Amino acid sequence: FGMVSQSGVNGVFQAATATDLGSPGRYRAPAPLTALNISSTANQTVRLAFGTSTAYRYELEVSDDLSADGWSPTGDALNAVNGDGGFFDKTASVGRRFYRIRVR
Repeated sequence: FGMVSQSGVNGVFQAATATDLGSPGRYRAPAPLTALNISSTANQTVRLAFGTSTAYRYELEVSDDLSADGWSPTGDALNAVNGDGGFFDKTASVGRRFYRIRVR
C-alpha cells in the first residue's frame, strides 16, 4: 500500500504489550455527504438526484413515517462507477412518503 501504518489513523491500533501495529482489516472511508435534490414532473414522478463517489452503492429506502424501524428497501440501487451523480425516479403516491438513500 506504500505507506507506513500509524497508530490511530484509519483504525490502526498498537498492541497492549508490544510495539506491534494492527489493523482492523480493509478500511474504507465513509462516502462524503452530498446534496439531495428532489423534484417532480408532470407525469406524477418524483426524482431524487444526488452526488456519488466511486465504488459506493446507493440504495433507496422508503417509509410512511420517520421512526427508526419503519424503513424498507424499494429495490432501487446504484453502484457508482464515477462521481457523476445518480438519481432514482419513483411514481408519486397518495399521502406522505419519506425517502432516504443508504450508502454502502
